[in-house]
Amino acid sequence: MKNLQPKRTSPPPTQQPDVETLKSRIRELEILKTAVEAADVGIFYLDLRTNTSTISGAWRRLMGVEDTEISDFQEEWRKRVHPDDLSRLETALEEHLAGHTNRVSIDYRLRPFNSEEWRWFRTDASCTEWDAGGVALNLVGTQWEISKRKRMELALKQSEEDLRSLVDNTPIGSALVALDGVCIRSNKALQRYLGYSANEFAKLNFKTLIHWEDLPVHNDNVALLLNGHAASFEMERRYIRKDGSVVWGHVCCVLARDADGKPQHYVVQIIDITAQRRLEEMKRDFINLASHEIRTPVTTVTGALDLAHMLYAKGTDTKLAELLQIAKRGSDRLRSILDDLLDFDRVSASTMALTIVRCDITEVIQHAIARSAKILEERSAEISLTQSDEIIEWHCDPNMLQKVLMSLLSNAAKYSPKAGKILIDASLDAENLTIRVRDYGIGIPVEFHEHAFEPFWHRDPSDARAHQSIGFGLSVSRHVIRQMGGELSIEPVEGPGTELQITLPKV
Repeated sequence: MKNLQPKRTSPPPTQQPDVETLKSRIRELEILKTAVEAADVGIFYLDLRTNTSTISGAWRRLMGVEDTEISDFQEEWRKRVHPDDLSRLETALEEHLAGHTNRVSIDYRLRPFNSEEWRWFRTDASCTEWDAGGVALNLVGTQWEISKRKRMELALKQSEEDLRSLVDNTPIGSALVALDGVCIRSNKALQRYLGYSANEFAKLNFKTLIHWEDLPVHNDNVALLLNGHAASFEMERRYIRKDGSVVWGHVCCVLARDADGKPQHYVVQIIDITAQRRLEEMKRDFINLASHEIRTPVTTVTGALDLAHMLYAKGTDTKLAELLQIAKRGSDRLRSILDDLLDFDRVSASTMALTIVRCDITEVIQHAIARSAKILEERSAEISLTQSDEIIEWHCDPNMLQKVLMSLLSNAAKYSPKAGKILIDASLDAENLTIRVRDYGIGIPVEFHEHAFEPFWHRDPSDARAHQSIGFGLSVSRHVIRQMGGELSIEPVEGPGTELQITLPKV
């Protein structure tokens, strides 16, 4: 039978390198040695047959033994490794030498010679020779210091743990939600708020927890995020708990994107406002009750006093006329407070319907002045109206703007000295209508400008008694102007007095 084994051929004779080639290789080795030394990477060679080591100068520097005679480098290295890391390190080496791993790559702590500081090092090593039985004959590797990098890694890990603990233990419900609505992660506050465990949340689509009446607005807001038209949104909405009960939450949702701007997931935070909403509902119910149960007798009393005052104000009984006048002022005051309460409730709850039309602003201002005649006459106030254009027409709710102006004029008269001046200025540009009401009374310090718009606010509690005011006027007025898309603010002035500014943008 024909022999199919290939013929063995003798290897070509080895060509001996010339002198120049040898010199070139020596130079290459010297360059390589210089590069290794400059890299400050320790190199070691362990002969497992003789258990002897050969190490580089960089290894000596890293170990702090440049000028020290060492008979056993391996033992010197071993006794300087941190006790908590030594067994882990030896196990990794044994696993590799037994052939279970391709190489050793491990981080550990080591204390160099004559040093009290533990530093972090990394060793990469592998075996390059084995005997016929597969027993490792050597171990070749590198060692370099990674203390700076390791400290950064540990600091980052600690920061991540601190952040995770903060999120998990904050009283605000927090969650990471996938783009498809699946809850990636939830904290304890959110789990308590909605009654689900972390494992149960992981199986839920977050959208199924939103009250069906609030879903359309939620979907619209999410579309704005995905389209890049908004970076976040906030809203108040209802959720269905695991037990079926309904709770209210103030929601803040942010869309997280990657470096290329691609949407990744939603970051959701929810503050439980259920108790607050229930309190608001109780307040609204009470005010509605007041509007029906108190307004009728107040109207009856006021009407009767008006009639009695008409009949007896000029009678011969002076004392009776004075008592009727006092009673009439009291009933007017009671009716005014009730109206303020109802207006404040409707405006703060955004239930007051507005009728936005194009109207004559000058006419609105003049009607407000006419309807404020009583308080202006009582204070002998001098009114002056200026305007940028002979005819000013703008879009607004004329009745509500008139009420706001009446409130501002009333305040200006009350807080000004007798016979004080009140200036009204209306100006128009391409984008805004601006109405300014300026008085020369006691004024409001700059630090109280925003506080003045809070319900019940008075700079001095005695103001409420002296001027018969409960502090709703500016609060209601700002709500009304904001519902029309504008702003009501207090502007700084030179000298005494206060300037209120209404700004209504172009519709």
